Amino acid sequence: MPISTGPLSVVDILRSIPDSVLTIDRDKRIVALNGPAEALTGVEEARAVGRPCRTILNSEICDTDRCPFERTLAAGETITNFNVAMHDAGGAETPICLNTSPLKNAHGEVVGVVETIRNVSHINRLMEELRAQRNTVQSILDSLAEGVLTVDREGRITSVNRRAEEILGSTADTLLGRRADRVLPPEVGGPAAPLTATLRDGRQVHDREVVIPTRGGELLALSLSTGPFRTETGTTLGAVCTLRDLREIERIAEERRGRTPFAAIIGKHRSIREIFDLMEMIKDSDSTVLLQGESGTGKGLFAQTLHAISARHAQPFVKVSCAALPETLLESELFGHEKGSFTGAIRDRKGRFELADGGTIFLDE
Repeated sequence: MPISTGPLSVVDILRSIPDSVLTIDRDKRIVALNGPAEALTGVEEARAVGRPCRTILNSEICDTDRCPFERTLAAGETITNFNVAMHDAGGAETPICLNTSPLKNAHGEVVGVVETIRNVSHINRLMEELRAQRNTVQSILDSLAEGVLTVDREGRITSVNRRAEEILGSTADTLLGRRADRVLPPEVGGPAAPLTATLRDGRQVHDREVVIPTRGGELLALSLSTGPFRTETGTTLGAVCTLRDLREIERIAEERRGRTPFAAIIGKHRSIREIFDLMEMIKDSDSTVLLQGESGTGKGLFAQTLHAISARHAQPFVKVSCAALPETLLESELFGHEKGSFTGAIRDRKGRFELADGGTIFLDE
């Protein structure tokens, strides 16, 4: 069927627009409104035409200095007002986006305005959901013991948690939206920093130790780790940087090493501290432990200490000097014997393994 090429009227055009549209003359009276506008305002076009626009639109900016009518009429400019509250005929409030444009005749003269209205309730709900999600994420970040900050692809800081504020000596208000290389120490946000490398190459950096000056003039040792965050398609959106205060880690380690029974072993060298850390790792294991070292280096002391910090500390610790046991008595000493099992076995005897049952046996030498 051929399509008519006859001229369309303005009313036909208005009725085909899915958004709510009102046309208003220079006297602020309604000239026309389309179907969506009828549904939004609760007023039919036949009853609206000729009435003052404020009685139909009934928004919070009508008859106030925020009303765009006069400015659009005088300057011929388009004005947009977002999230304006309007009330329909029943008094129900609806948030709207109001776009006011000049209505011109064939000679280019402004003879009124056209107001396009869109209900933004769904946008407001989405914004509230996003705000709630952001608050939840921020609460989680603020609960972390490590400092965390994120940047976008241009290196602008998009979030920072409370611990990062403390470490950097700056508040979120002074950091958010600013370029990391301009507001952070060069060791954290400069050209050679891990964060810059992650943004440039998309690679992760783990446990890079740096030293930064504090606002008080002291030096602060940090461990930095950075990594990119991407979309599902792999597009890099930015990077995240974690900052760990090494003073706190050292304090915890010293506190742990200072607790008994480690107090019986004195040592601050890196090697002895590594042994302390290793003992903490294996103390809950039931595996056999091999202690190696020259005579007199304290293998027995470490064996007793390991027993004391283990879950077996309430059970016996049995030390066996294997070098002092004759070969003929070795089996009897370790595993025990019953009365009469050999000449001289005048009574039952428990072996060292049985005596150490539930505890620890230390086979020395």
